Amino acid sequence: MPPLQQISRGLASAAAAREVRSGMRLGLGSGRAVAAVIAALGRRIDLEGLVVSAVAASRTSARQAQAAGISLLGEGDIEELDLGFDGADLLTEDLRLIKGGGGALVRERLVAVACRRWVIVAEEDKLRQDLRGVSLPVAVVAFGHEATARRIEAAGLHAAVRRTASGRVWRSDDGLVLYDCGDPSARQPEELAATAAALPGVVDTGYFAGMADAAYVGSPQGVRRISLRRAGGHARSGQ
Repeated sequence: MPPLQQISRGLASAAAAREVRSGMRLGLGSGRAVAAVIAALGRRIDLEGLVVSAVAASRTSARQAQAAGISLLGEGDIEELDLGFDGADLLTEDLRLIKGGGGALVRERLVAVACRRWVIVAEEDKLRQDLRGVSLPVAVVAFGHEATARRIEAAGLHAAVRRTASGRVWRSDDGLVLYDCGDPSARQPEELAATAAALPGVVDTGYFAGMADAAYVGSPQGVRRISLRRAGGHARSGQ
């Protein structure tokens, strides 16, 4: 990881972790940004005696949280969480996100919708003015996933199956297969997500909009907080 990127992520995660108060029930996504938030919370647990519990979207995040001193909640407790943290592959100033680089996008959405507030941690180089034409991760049922990929291709997207380093088809913690879907026509991601989500075999996509309440965006110069006010509470739109 480039040193400047690591510095940016560390600054953003430390700032985000300061929102946490003892007794909170947290939702944790997955990936390096969440790992950095967990590490920051671990330092507060050691120094301040902070007491928190959490639901984690991946087995890796769960192990990291437990090692940091965060009590793990069961999967049945994934509701009425006080505050959630996650990363993003790309984001805009109005907090539209592309997620799924780590493959846990289905669980991440389930955790996000359970949180009263959902906060993104990212580095400045992930900010974009527009998400038009970006690759969209799409999670599909493993059964017949090749046929699902052909349906995705017929809808005008280029579907590339995600593979492990050894060349095997990659599976999520839930056994789902991930396709990274490019769009030669450079349509807006909401259109791509709606098109893909309507196809049989597709479980979810990596387009998250109308869900994040704030983002901490780090750079070597410091942290910028982006905050959105949502009329009528926390509307959580899926696609």
